[in-house]
Amino acid sequence: MTRTTSAVLLALALALCWMTAGAAPTPATANTNTNDDATAESATSYDACANPIVLVTGLGGCVLDFLLTDEYKHLHYECSLVFSRNKWSSGLVRLWPAIEAVDAIPPYHLRACWEDMMAVHYNETTGRFANTPGVQVRPRDYGGVTGVDNLFDIESNWGPGMSAVYEKLIKQLKVTPGYEVGKNIRGAPFDFRLVADDIELASMFTDLKNLIEETYNMTRACSAGPRRVHVMTHSLGGSYWLYFLNTFVDRAWKDQYIRFTLAVSSPWQGAGKAYRTLISGDDEGLPGGNIMFLPVEQLMGGLLWMIPFSNFFGTKTFIQYADTGASFSSNASDVARLFDSMPGTLRPLVPFIISKIVEPRSLTVAAPETDIYCIHGSGVVTESFYVYQSANQTNTNPAEYREDAVINGTTYLAPNPALLFPLDKSSPFYVDPNQGDGTVELPSLQYCRNWIGKNGGKQMVEVDVAGQEHLGILSSAAFLNDVMPLILAP
Repeated sequence: MTRTTSAVLLALALALCWMTAGAAPTPATANTNTNDDATAESATSYDACANPIVLVTGLGGCVLDFLLTDEYKHLHYECSLVFSRNKWSSGLVRLWPAIEAVDAIPPYHLRACWEDMMAVHYNETTGRFANTPGVQVRPRDYGGVTGVDNLFDIESNWGPGMSAVYEKLIKQLKVTPGYEVGKNIRGAPFDFRLVADDIELASMFTDLKNLIEETYNMTRACSAGPRRVHVMTHSLGGSYWLYFLNTFVDRAWKDQYIRFTLAVSSPWQGAGKAYRTLISGDDEGLPGGNIMFLPVEQLMGGLLWMIPFSNFFGTKTFIQYADTGASFSSNASDVARLFDSMPGTLRPLVPFIISKIVEPRSLTVAAPETDIYCIHGSGVVTESFYVYQSANQTNTNPAEYREDAVINGTTYLAPNPALLFPLDKSSPFYVDPNQGDGTVELPSLQYCRNWIGKNGGKQMVEVDVAGQEHLGILSSAAFLNDVMPLILAP
């Protein structure tokens, strides 16, 4: 995900919500399928003949709840007063996105505790990823929409809230005759931190398969027969869904249960921004600076999955050091050199995980054998190439680091050399501003073109919503005008 508004405004809004709601969590059910939005108004009652839709989120695109068992050891006493044991979080208390991630809300030890709870740990012996001992995590309201519509449910008079994901689409569907949340409007969020773990991923896929089959079976009351399911994905959710289709289910299952896929902003071949985030962090629109989020991001499975695939990008340079001129592409040897050169105890694990777990998934980026609408924005300046003054500067907060970059003896003004993509075509760092949606490069977004005529007899339609940003596209009128007729078509 990318920031949707000013981080300062978001911090103020979150702080206000925190103060008015209080810090104590309300009791939460242990049933992940509880639909917190089931009582929301709909235009009419449920109609089994209305086309059902399942909404799959992307990296950071859903609310994650937590439960602390007796095994968990609080880092600080203050944290035990806020984070209770043996009950699931709810309301404004959650793992992601969390106000505790902002290091400006007292008590100040809360952020350290949040990092500890949010962290992912990799076991080199077993090849498994895991939570911090004593921490359990689940996506909020699986099968409902509370965890996928608006992450903080902050609304305004100017459209969707600051943290909107599928909010605009859900609102339109809820006032459409026959649609009801939890029946034919359903969310399929997933723990994006653990998707690099194949066993965890298989469990997520089992839940997803069951949800789609359950949604389909609800429509058996339709006089015309059961209705196949529309699946909409966003960002990493597109890669997640494609991997599900190409490794977890067969063609007969796809033909029976899936009407078509609406894949929005999908990084089919990865995104260069994933490099910058793994190196220097990304604040995801929250206050604090990018580097503060590196501890919870550097082994995050969803982020690792978005590293550019080398068999597509080849020798394209993504990272360069100004002091030595060393450059790095996405091939295995370059990735190893890059992360080995940086300070940090976890750095060497990254190339190993990418080569062993993530890169092999590139072989499954193939036609899905479902009808698919490949929807994306374009014409937005997109990160794709980064210059760091030196390997030792990769741990510097970009918000504080100000030093000119020197390339081949020439000094270039670098107001932010860790995130440098000037529009001056004479600059060696120039990136075509039309090449992406602000997060993913256009060639990766458009990779679906390769499936035309190779999709098992199913159609593949590309929809370019020009000028729309990676996440903002979901709330745009142009996007909604394109997809609503597709969803509602007989």
